[in-house]
Amino acid sequence: MHHHSEPEHGSLPRREFLRRSSLGAVALAALGTGIHTSRAASVLAQLAGDPEHAMDPHSSAHPLAQPVAAIGVLGRRVVAVGGVRGDARVWSRSDLGRPWAQVAGPEAFPDGTALTGLGIDHGRAVVVGCTGPDHQVRPVVFSSSDLRTWGGESGIGSFPGVLTGVAFSGGRGLAVGARFAEADVEEPIETVAYRRGLAGRWVRTSVPGVRPVQHGAVTLRAGVADRLVLGLTDVHGLSLYSAPGVEGPWRSMGAPKVGMPLSPVAAASVGGSTLLAGVDARDQARFWRHVGRSWIEIDPPTGVGSSVKVRSLRRSGSELLVAGSRGHGGYLREVKVS
Repeated sequence: MHHHSEPEHGSLPRREFLRRSSLGAVALAALGTGIHTSRAASVLAQLAGDPEHAMDPHSSAHPLAQPVAAIGVLGRRVVAVGGVRGDARVWSRSDLGRPWAQVAGPEAFPDGTALTGLGIDHGRAVVVGCTGPDHQVRPVVFSSSDLRTWGGESGIGSFPGVLTGVAFSGGRGLAVGARFAEADVEEPIETVAYRRGLAGRWVRTSVPGVRPVQHGAVTLRAGVADRLVLGLTDVHGLSLYSAPGVEGPWRSMGAPKVGMPLSPVAAASVGGSTLLAGVDARDQARFWRHVGRSWIEIDPPTGVGSSVKVRSLRRSGSELLVAGSRGHGGYLREVKVS
């Protein structure tokens, strides 16, 4: 169990923390590429059932060489998306424990694309993010049935901003993100949301019951068991909400009491309760379980250190898939859970 007090040294100033939290995946997309050497090979051996035939971890095509924004399960395939702006990547493998392969690179998307979120809808992968040259980005949604060929989906407005997450429930989708004040100032001023019905077109929507953010943004959006979860961080602190479907109603889940700014970034259903991952003002990962009406802080999942910037959690059978970044590279791990 971890106990933290109000930070005095080594933590981010509140305004800077809120700015980074608001940008969320935008900051992730702007990271430069990097590689892990011996550590990458060690993690690769844990991830791949046949390391002799696994992808070279020094290759830029390997997910450990670049930030991973989101992970999901499409049939029997595990899918990860990420990369950096202008160098979007999609990776896949046939089953848990098998080697990864890159299935789509920057050539599959318009110039300047960054992928920040992943959802699965009736056998199709749906990714969200932004596209365009520096300081002129606009939100986008792409989908694919084979993970190699990606097409843009209609209905998303053309304005300065980004979509940072997408989730589906009952055949309907919800994508959320942020609108920027100006095309050349990538600082969110308003939360934006789109829903997609069975007809397949995205339309602008609201999230009734979720308070408007002030100088912040939604930093968590996830499908957890039979519910959708939203989390936001702004000048008023952290708020968490859940709903049975895209159209709500959204109800407060309370929030962990941490004594410092916290940005929620990922959630999954584990052991009949919600597992929450967040990043605090020290830029360290922290974890909680929702028990009854309370959030109980717990140790990180096995092997997941506090230096890992968790971006996505996904339950797959007895495995918890953990994705994110560490340093300038990516992080992927499978953890056995009950």
